[in-house]
Amino acid sequence: MTYSKGYIADHWCEKGHIIHVLEGTYIMETKDGKRREVEAGQTLHVSDEQNSHRSVTDTGVSLFIIE
Repeated sequence: MTYSKGYIADHWCEKGHIIHVLEGTYIMETKDGKRREVEAGQTLHVSDEQNSHRSVTDTGVSLFIIE
């Protein structure tokens, strides 16, 4: 999956994912306002129904996602 610079998802997600960042910086934003930045080479795991979240990137990002 590739998101261009300035991308903000238009929905909140409740599903779990494993997200590996191939290039760029990925930001997981949660509905309660927290943001977690994940850099190239890092992996993030989000559990089902843990916290509503959406994908954001300021710089553009290329991801490998397992749902």
